[in-house]
Formats: sequence, structure tokens, C-alpha cells
Amino acid sequence: RAGNYARAVGVLASLDGYNDSYAMGAGVGRDLPRFLPHLGIEGEFFKSFSKMHGKNGDLTFNKTAVFATYSYPIEPRIHIKGKVGLRYAAFKNTVTGDDSDVGVDWGVGALLALDHNRNVVVEFITSDENKFSQLAVGLQFFY
Repeated sequence: RAGNYARAVGVLASLDGYNDSYAMGAGVGRDLPRFLPHLGIEGEFFKSFSKMHGKNGDLTFNKTAVFATYSYPIEPRIHIKGKVGLRYAAFKNTVTGDDSDVGVDWGVGALLALDHNRNVVVEFITSDENKFSQLAVGLQFFY
């Protein structure tokens, strides 16, 4: 199904030098079938609700990103998805203070249609330059 959608996801986040953390995320997207049959855009926001513990202190983060997406149906109810985009992450560290990072993220995922308006979403998003990655699982709703 093509159109506008909103999503809510739970995230397991990893960063080199720190233990894993949990976050919640929300996003919106739009499929662009008039331009290219499987192309779309997405925006999302993640906020950690547990601290990442590391040798340089405890860390929490907020992340905002905008992606171009490509979703391809491999079966009527199952789609595979690729995405690439820009991110801004704000980090709060108990030892070193506040920091931020801007860069490119990319990811792969899958969608399973539950019905005409809802999908289960699983995605892995990473960034090679700062070793920050996320595994997201959630629901996507078309409106």
C-alpha cells in the first residue's frame, strides 16, 4: 500500500565504548509512487530512556534523521527496504558534558503487512563514522 504513514518503534542502540541502550522512536513517511514506484521519504526521532554505560561516563541521546527510502515487495505482504539519509544526534555525557554529531546513516529492513493499514517494521540502521547503530522494531500505520 502506498501513501502517508506514521510509525512507533522500540530501539536497541549501540555505540562503541558503551553498553547497549534502549530508546523509543516515532516517525512519519510518504511513499512517492508518482516519481519512482518504490521510492519514499521518512523523518524520525529517537530518544533514549536508559543510559549507555561506558569507561568515559554514562550517555543518553536524542537523534533526528531524514531518509530517502526504497521499498520493494518480495511478496504481497512482505517488503524489503533500504534507506539512506542525514542524522543529527545530541549526546549528554555525565563526565564530558554535551556533544553532538551530524552525518550519514543507512539501513535495511523488512515490512510485514498485518492488514491494509498496519505493518510490522524491523530495521537495522548504522553509521560507519561513529560506530552508532540501532535495531528498531515497531508498528507502522497508514493514514
